[in-house]
Amino acid sequence: MATTTAKDMVNTNALKKQITTLRKDNKKRPAMEKPISALKRINQEKEVNYDINKKKVAKWINQVKKAREETQSDFTTKDKIAHGGGVIVNSIQQIASNVVGRAPASQLEAQIQAELKRQGL
Repeated sequence: MATTTAKDMVNTNALKKQITTLRKDNKKRPAMEKPISALKRINQEKEVNYDINKKKVAKWINQVKKAREETQSDFTTKDKIAHGGGVIVNSIQQIASNVVGRAPASQLEAQIQAELKRQGL
């Protein structure tokens, strides 16, 4: 028969304590979660997407509010303002010369050219 020493003996109370703490931790944070239903997964995805879209939309709220409160909107781009130019207004004659000066690419352009010629532009 083999003799057992004090080193070979196991402290059962300490093992029981370790096992109970491991079980409690496993209940709180399971190693593998149960699969969720498709409906729950879709709802979770909707919640996440809603939060993402809410953050994206939030950056436009001030600009939209400002645009609603303005009586007159200015669509001048920053690059034109930087170069000292405001909005370049093309007269109807400039537009007509651009349209009439080339061959129509479609039936719609042909109708536009005919109307401009009829108007004397």
